[in-house]
Amino acid sequence: MKDAANAAPPGWPRSAVLALQVLWLVAAPACATGTSFQRDTSLAAYFSEAAERIEARARAVDLARSHDVRMEHAELRDWMQTLSMEMMLAGPKAWGPGQAALARAALALGDLHATYVHVEAAWSAGYHEPSVAWTRALVLSQRYREQRVEALTVLDLDQRRVREQDVDFIYRRSVLDMLRQARGKEAPSADYGAALVALHEDRLDAAADLLESVATEYPWFVEAPLLRADVLLLRSAQLWEEGHKDAARAQLENGRKSLAAARSTAESRMQTHLAQVRFESAVIALLRTDLPGTMPSYDREEPVPGVMSFHGPEGSGPAGRAFSALDAASRLNPSAPVPPCLRLRLLNALVEHPRRQEAFNGHLAQHASEIANVMLARDPTNRCVHEERLRTQVSQAEKARQERFSSSMPSV
Repeated sequence: MKDAANAAPPGWPRSAVLALQVLWLVAAPACATGTSFQRDTSLAAYFSEAAERIEARARAVDLARSHDVRMEHAELRDWMQTLSMEMMLAGPKAWGPGQAALARAALALGDLHATYVHVEAAWSAGYHEPSVAWTRALVLSQRYREQRVEALTVLDLDQRRVREQDVDFIYRRSVLDMLRQARGKEAPSADYGAALVALHEDRLDAAADLLESVATEYPWFVEAPLLRADVLLLRSAQLWEEGHKDAARAQLENGRKSLAAARSTAESRMQTHLAQVRFESAVIALLRTDLPGTMPSYDREEPVPGVMSFHGPEGSGPAGRAFSALDAASRLNPSAPVPPCLRLRLLNALVEHPRRQEAFNGHLAQHASEIANVMLARDPTNRCVHEERLRTQVSQAEKARQERFSSSMPSV
């Protein structure tokens, strides 16, 4: 005799039947009471618990020793697919809590774009619970941080300030509003929420101090040292522009210590390694007086098939640390390229560095062009890669102009 789980109607996937059965168990007690409030509460609790299970599993994967995470992440995405199916089967009342749960799950997997899509869907559906405000604050703040760090790679100081002002205008008020609505839902402590408020109010020293205590009290919560590294980088940029060079370098070294703590704690979390790449790319662009460092030997292997890449023992300085972090990230998922924009931004920072001739060979611009061409062949709409390829072309044109000018000068 067939069991109920296998007795699916023609055309219905087995997972859909299982999802429907689970939702019936959740909704039946509430339906028996005849109250809409209890039914809504049951659905919200069910989806929240499902998100917590995915978050816990993703955290366990992150904290494991460095390894190929593809199978485990695929399993968690299957859980998300089931969750999405359950949301659809439960009807309109499940849309808000279901989308909120999917946003939390996507954030746990490091998928910032999917997190934004799901949390905005939940918010647009009128689901404004404090936990949703917290998730929304986290994703908007992460976008803010990445774009502020990216702005540090802009060489022209006036253009950089315009970029920073634009980012502040887009995100600051929204993040602060969400943090106010999320009060009491901060994870793992209120100090982390207070540090986010301090960051977005430009109280960087206060944010760094709060994050140091959070990182000490909750060593598994790698989000604290990652945020602290960004805060210290932004503070270092302020000090550097004010002429306090030694203080700026001290902040950078403290930021690197925070990154090292995050990377050693969560070896299998790609975002911890990519945070180091963003950090070092900004440092190379910011400190024009310092050597960018050395890089490992290069070959034509992964992470971008058919394109020159840099592998080998970790080099010294910002460049060596950044390339090492890129390789560490690629080992977590060998079948997918490390986000190409970070590699391109790093290479362009090196191409543009005034002291590059003392530390690098002539392959950097060629390498950047090849990566951009490969990635645009895969995704012609990638705005970031388009921007970085244009930046490479400008650098190459400037180099050619300088060479022509030098060759036309009369010899002494």
